[in-house]
This record gives sequence, C-alpha cells and structure tokens, in this order.
Amino acid sequence: MMKTLFLKIVSLLKREDGTAAIESCMFSPLLVLSALAISDIGDRASSRMDLDQALRAGSQVAMLNTTNDVAIEGAALMALGESVKGTVDLEGNCSINKTCIDVTHYCECSDGLSSPCDELCPTLYPPSAFVSISVKRRIDGLLFPDTHVHAKTEVRLR
Repeated sequence: MMKTLFLKIVSLLKREDGTAAIESCMFSPLLVLSALAISDIGDRASSRMDLDQALRAGSQVAMLNTTNDVAIEGAALMALGESVKGTVDLEGNCSINKTCIDVTHYCECSDGLSSPCDELCPTLYPPSAFVSISVKRRIDGLLFPDTHVHAKTEVRLR
C-alpha cells in the first residue's frame, strides 16, 4: 500500500498537464506591467516631441513679430492642436494634459549682464534682445505618477 501511494505521487509529479497555464499565470502580470510602462514612456516621449514642435512654431512667430506675446502663444498652441493654454496652480503645476506657455522678453549686453532694452550698454552698443519661450505639460501616467514634460528655447532678435 505504501508502495502504490508512493508510485501515485511520483506519477503525479511527472505529469506536465497544466504547465503552460501555470506559466502564463505567473508571467502575465509582468507582461501587463511592462506594456503599461512602455505606454507611459512613449507618451512622455511623444509629448516632448510635440512641445519641441510648439517651440519651433512660437520661435518663428517671435522672429517675425517680436512684441506680440499672444501671437507667439497662439502659434505654439496651434502647433499642438489646442486652443486654450493651461493654467498654473499655486504650486507651479500646469493643468493635467494642458499646455502652459510662458513668453518673456529681456535684453543683455555683450558681457552677459542684463540691461534695459532702451539703454546702451557700457560699450556704447545697443543690447541684444531675446525672447524666451517655455512650454510645459503635465501628463497623467498609467503606471508612473504624474510628471511634467517641459521644453524651453531662446530666440535672439537683435
């Protein structure tokens, strides 16, 4: 009787029925998590490329029309296919899945010091004028926490 019980246990251990089902149950959560992680990373990379495209559109408008911030913001938003820019909360975070745009103008002398745009530098040359365009988007992640994707460029106007 002991021998037959032992033989039954050995025969059960040798069987391979259901091995594929057990293996798929073990590895399917890993595959799902990998797919979610790849999706999140791809979403962030795609958003960064979209923001770079918006910066190029805003830079082109800045080179043509140096003082109209609304036109620069509008060109960047149109490049993204959006019509309204996002709002920034008290912590400096942008609205989820919206784009926040910041356009600033400044002047600088050849020695790198900041200067008023309507005054001459100490070298008696006019300062260089710049437009800085910064775009930021907060992305809601599937697996990873919410993150900010941002890009910035500066355009020298003179």
